[in-house]
Amino acid sequence: HSIIDSVWTVIEGAQCFTSLSSDISWVIHSRPDDFPEVKDVMKLIEATRYITSRSEYSVMNNASQPKEALDEFWLSCGKSPERTKELIKTYYSRVEEANRAFSGLQEGWRTDRGMVHIILGVPTRIRRDYWNEYWTYGEDGTSNTLTLRFRRRRHELDNNRFRLERNIIYRTIWDRMVTNWRNGRVQRD
Repeated sequence: HSIIDSVWTVIEGAQCFTSLSSDISWVIHSRPDDFPEVKDVMKLIEATRYITSRSEYSVMNNASQPKEALDEFWLSCGKSPERTKELIKTYYSRVEEANRAFSGLQEGWRTDRGMVHIILGVPTRIRRDYWNEYWTYGEDGTSNTLTLRFRRRRHELDNNRFRLERNIIYRTIWDRMVTNWRNGRVQRD
């Protein structure tokens, strides 16, 4: 038993502390003050990477007025101010939800589960065991059912790391959902 009698500063990222007398380790994750929200314009732009083309992403990242470039991108998707406002609200709400649910060493929106959550939304059903998560979209047994498998990855500092088992058959569905985002046809969950 010991007491630290001073200020303890944790830099952004992760720090690991290991006890010299036992096999116990503590991992402390630190995030920006506004986390899980994304408010900085460059981070807002970065979070659009799942639905932008490389050239659109580059234009926004290198714009002298990045906020205006981001607004132009979203207006091109929403086509009207009202629809654009709904798209932005839905997209960044999902980014925030992903940050809350899937963050570990990485911000949740940057993970495979976060990426899928942002683009496809909340699954109809989730099944879990220690090594796997299965996300099902649609009714089981119908031709429109999609089941994605996420496999846990071992990592000494992050027990919340899962990787999507990618399959070429997901490409059509993914492309259709990205197109829906880009054409302003995504609804809130």
